[in-house]
Amino acid sequence: GAISDVARAQPVPQANHSVNDVQARLAVLDSALRVAKEQVDELAVSAESPALKSALTLAQHLLGRLRAGWCRAADCLGLPT
Repeated sequence: GAISDVARAQPVPQANHSVNDVQARLAVLDSALRVAKEQVDELAVSAESPALKSALTLAQHLLGRLRAGWCRAADCLGLPT
């Protein structure tokens, strides 16, 4: 269709970052996701209000989804998880 035609007309994307740079960025992401999960888990232990408990449950779920996506991406790139 029209979208395919426009996409084919675009130049081939060029890499802007080296493999080492991408691996370093992914390592930072891995660390940030791990720390965020640890902090949410720690806060959830002492949470008292229903609103905070609900927010933390949502945060735990979303962090879990992000972490699952990160693990799949790392597998695809052959990186340690």
